[in-house]
Amino acid sequence: MSSPRDEARSFTRGAFVLLALSVLRYGGDVVARSGATPDLESEAVLDSLAGRTLAAVEDEERRRRPIAVGETLDPNRADGAELDRLPGVGPSTAGAIVAARESGMVFRSPADMLGVRGIGPSTLERMVPHLDFTRAPRGRSAPTRPKSPTSARNQISSVATLVDVNSADSGLLETLPGIGPALAARIVAERERRAFATLDDLARVRGIGAATVGRLRGLAVAGRTP
Repeated sequence: MSSPRDEARSFTRGAFVLLALSVLRYGGDVVARSGATPDLESEAVLDSLAGRTLAAVEDEERRRRPIAVGETLDPNRADGAELDRLPGVGPSTAGAIVAARESGMVFRSPADMLGVRGIGPSTLERMVPHLDFTRAPRGRSAPTRPKSPTSARNQISSVATLVDVNSADSGLLETLPGIGPALAARIVAERERRAFATLDDLARVRGIGAATVGRLRGLAVAGRTP
C-alpha cells in the first residue's frame, strides 16, 4: 500500500511528465510548421496543456509545504492541496474529504471525520491538532462507515471523548490510564513551559515512558493550547 508521501511524489512525476509532453509537442509543431502558416488550433492545444502543467506544479508545491505546529485547517473549506498537508493524509484521502463535503457532509467534530474513506482512529489522532471546526456550516454531519455497529460506537466514543493534554485540567488528566495526581500536575507544569505537539512529547514529563504513551493512544490527543 502506498503512503501519502508516495502519492505526492507520483503527483510530482505526473506534473513533470505533462511538462515534458508540452515541450515535445511544441518542438514537433515548430518543425511541422517551419516556413508555413502557424496552426492556431495546435497553438491553442499547446497553451492549454502548458497551463495545466503550470497549475499541476503549483498545486504540488502547495501540497509539499509542511504544516506548522499550531497551524490549523478547516476541513469544511480547505481545498485538496491544503488538506493533503495534514499528517497521515495523502492526495487520495484529501480528495475523499472534498468529495464527502461536496456530497453534503459537514464536519462539526473529529468524530465526523471517520465518515471519510481512508480515515480511521489512528489517522484522525494525528490530524486532530490541525483541525478547526469552529466555522462549520449548517448541514448534515458525515456518517461513519465502520465494519459493524459495534465498531461504530467504539470509534465514535473514543474520538469524541479524546482528552486534550494541552488544555485538560488535572482532574480530567487523571481519568487517563496510568496518570495519577502527581503525573497530572507534571503534565500541566510541562505544557506551561512548552505545549505538546504530539502525544509522544509527553515523554518529556518525568515518570511517563513509551508504554504509558502507548496506553493513551485513542484516548488522548495533543491539540491546541487554550
